[in-house]
Amino acid sequence: MTKTIKSILVLPVLMVITLSLFLFTACGEKAEFEIEDSLKNNAETIISSLMTNVYKNSSLGSNQYLSVAQVKEKVENFEYYVKIGEVDNIKSIKSITLNGTKYDKTTDVKLSISNNSFIFDKAFIVEDDDIYFAAPIIIFESVNNSKIKINNNEFDFNLNTTINQFNFTNIIFQNTATSEISRIGETNEYNLTMKEANKYIQLYYEGASANETILTKKVQSGITSFGITTSEKGMTGNPLVFYPIGYEANINNVPEYKFSTMNYSAYVLNKGIASVTLNIQKA
Repeated sequence: MTKTIKSILVLPVLMVITLSLFLFTACGEKAEFEIEDSLKNNAETIISSLMTNVYKNSSLGSNQYLSVAQVKEKVENFEYYVKIGEVDNIKSIKSITLNGTKYDKTTDVKLSISNNSFIFDKAFIVEDDDIYFAAPIIIFESVNNSKIKINNNEFDFNLNTTINQFNFTNIIFQNTATSEISRIGETNEYNLTMKEANKYIQLYYEGASANETILTKKVQSGITSFGITTSEKGMTGNPLVFYPIGYEANINNVPEYKFSTMNYSAYVLNKGIASVTLNIQKA
C-alpha cells in the first residue's frame, strides 16, 4: 500500500519538472526576422504592373470596392502582395508595425485605381513563416532607417537600397480665383482655403516627366489611403494633379474637411518620395 502511494506522489512531481523545462526552452527561443532580398525592387515591379494592368482598367468597372481575389479573377498574373521576409519563433502574428504605423491582421487598406474604384483588402498576410505586405504600403513605410515590430518584437527594416526623399518645388491651384493657397515660411506646409470642392492643385517636383507612374499616400483624420496615378501630360512642368477634397461641386457636401490637416506623399517611380502638409479649410 505504501509503495503504491509513493508512485502516485512521485509521478506528478516528475511531470511538473518536465513541463517547467519545456516552458523554459520555449520561452528562451529568440524571435528572428530576416528581410527579403531585393524587397524594394520587388515592390516597384508590382507597382509598375499595377499601372500597366489595373490603372483605368475598364474590365474592373467603376465605383467598385474590389478584393485582391476579385481583381485576380479579371486580371491575368495580377500580384498585389510582396514578400517582406521570414520570421522564426513568432507564433500567431496579431499586428505588425512598420516605421511607426501599426497594422493589425484585420486591417484593410484602400488603393485608388481610378474610375472611383478601389482595391480594398488586408494590409498583410502570413503564410507559414513568410510575411507578405500590400506593395503600396512597403513603398512608403520602408524608407531608410525604419523599424519593423512584429507583435512586441522589434527589428531593423533597412532596405539594401534606400528610397530618396525630396520636396515638391511648387504648388499652385488650377486657374481660379475662388480658392487660395499660401506657403508657411520655408517649410513644405501650405494653408488651403477652399471655396469649391472640385478644384485641383498642381504639385510640381524636380525632373518631372509626362506620364510617370506615381503612387500616392494620404493621411487625414487618422485614416490612410493610397492611390496610383500619373504625372500630367500637356501641362507645363508635368505636375501631379490632386483634388484635395474631391469632385463634389458644392464644398458643403464635405463638411468634415473644414480645418482638416492632410499629410500627402507621392512616390515617383525611379525618383523617390515627395511629401507635403496641407491645412484645408472652407472659406
